[in-house]
Amino acid sequence: MVQPRDLVRVSDNIWEIPPTFRNDMRVPARVYASETMLAETLKDQSLEQLVNATTLPGVTQYAIAMPDVHQGYGFPVGGVWLAIIGWFLSNAAIQSYQQLVIHDMLEGVPVTRLMRTSVPAVAPTMSISALIDNYILHSDERAFPVLEGDRPVGLVTLDDVRKVARDVWDTTTVGEIMTPAEQLVVVTPQQDAAAALDKLIQRDVRQVPVMLDGHVIGMVRRRDIVRWLQLQSGAVAG
Repeated sequence: MVQPRDLVRVSDNIWEIPPTFRNDMRVPARVYASETMLAETLKDQSLEQLVNATTLPGVTQYAIAMPDVHQGYGFPVGGVWLAIIGWFLSNAAIQSYQQLVIHDMLEGVPVTRLMRTSVPAVAPTMSISALIDNYILHSDERAFPVLEGDRPVGLVTLDDVRKVARDVWDTTTVGEIMTPAEQLVVVTPQQDAAAALDKLIQRDVRQVPVMLDGHVIGMVRRRDIVRWLQLQSGAVAG
């Protein structure tokens, strides 16, 4: 049975059971809880069940329990992975235990693993009508780097298009509605997905370009992060 001495305090509200606790553990077990909540958690078998989850094939980083964890049938109840995904989509700026979990899961994951590399670029002289007809309607992309030659000069998004009256789409260019390069928030290939998440939240944008030596090499979108978290939730669920 897990005892208080078996838990390593990672931060104020994060506790870890290291893989040395039991020989068959593949990864550490993490508990997100205050001291008071942790004391309640130790009264049943939920942490033993959490340790059992660390032995599952496909679990690559942590098995995680949230503050509401309690003993379940086979595995602990309270992982709430789908709730985490839903929280991220609707309340990404709210500080909470769920945000801690998401950020923790994204640390160390290179942005190059999540980014899209096949995002088409457009010219600043292109009309909005051409952008819609030739790009937006024929892909699931909602943001496009704007290049003059091979030099990035901005980013144009579907949200930018929606701000323009339909009757001037033919006469309004991408360059007139784009966000200029100097105002863009960007990440580098050396940064991790947690840094990308921070920038998405801080600027309240749906995507960030990945830049290397002055060139756009990819794009990380909110939905790319959500998809990765969903895949991880599937691994944890077994």
